[in-house]
Amino acid sequence: MTLDSVFSFILIVTLLVTAPGPNGALILKTVPFQGKRNGMANVLGFLTAFYLHGFFSIFGLSALVMGSTKTFFAVKILGALYLAYLGFKTLWSALKYQRPLAKRLVKISQIRKRLLFAYSEGLLTNLLNPKVSLFYLAAFPQFVDFTAGLTLAKVGNALVLITIHAVINFLWFTGVIFLLGRAASWAKSGAIGRFIQGLTGTLLLWFGYRLVTADLDLTQD
Repeated sequence: MTLDSVFSFILIVTLLVTAPGPNGALILKTVPFQGKRNGMANVLGFLTAFYLHGFFSIFGLSALVMGSTKTFFAVKILGALYLAYLGFKTLWSALKYQRPLAKRLVKISQIRKRLLFAYSEGLLTNLLNPKVSLFYLAAFPQFVDFTAGLTLAKVGNALVLITIHAVINFLWFTGVIFLLGRAASWAKSGAIGRFIQGLTGTLLLWFGYRLVTADLDLTQD
């Protein structure tokens, strides 16, 4: 793995991370109404999913999924259904909109439960996105070739690249969360809060629709 290939990988994953997609829609759904802490839990879910996708790629599991039309279609449907679930849930929240509650003492167990739920949302959103699987199947092997067999050095290089992807994702969405957190007071307005939730729910439904109907490429994350 050369320095040029690392820079090329950084450029590709930066474009993937910053392109509009389900991850950004999930963050937009979470932060204004549940706070920055839950948004960061979403991001930790994203990062876990990257390592799982990378693991699948290293050991050829992604190739098995992509090699079967029926299996790949099932993954697409699962991902689309999950995004549709999030979308309809968010739209329903917009219809029965309630302003974010003022800060108050909350039991630690409740905080942990909310953080775990936000983490699982981030994990599933990224893990069930076949576009990410496609990236790790089609583009990732261009940087680490496992066709000649696994070696410790290759696995190490793969982990470095996955970590680069995770770090870029973390930095980007941390910035997004900070900006959304600064603007979270908008959600206290009923009209604006409804608009944000309605827009987010619509975006999630759109991404679910695109996931099923569009030809997958590597320009959208």
